[in-house]
Amino acid sequence: MRTKVEVLNDCLQITMPKQVMTELGWVHGQELDVSVHGNAVLLNSIAQQPASLGRLVTLVHMEALELFEGDQMAKERWMESRIPILGHRTPYEMLHSAADIESLRLVINRLDHGSFP
Repeated sequence: MRTKVEVLNDCLQITMPKQVMTELGWVHGQELDVSVHGNAVLLNSIAQQPASLGRLVTLVHMEALELFEGDQMAKERWMESRIPILGHRTPYEMLHSAADIESLRLVINRLDHGSFP
């Protein structure tokens, strides 16, 4: 899939296939939170989440990607896996409240620093 990216009037304009936008629940003209980490670009919907929650979700994705040394596929497999320390929930299931996100970030940090036995 190719995506067209343009910078217009200090705004980043991204053209995406309609099917992708529909699957993500995005609508034309919707504002997104854009984060760049290494060679990965993360897009999070602002309209569907409070701004602070959206920023936390972005941080989780960045920190998880860093945990897996930039390996996007490994990060995605982990984000979709049921993790015992998270009560057998997936990291994706933890992205709906600030408290769960903070718990998830703590786990990522502990994994990154080898703090789990």
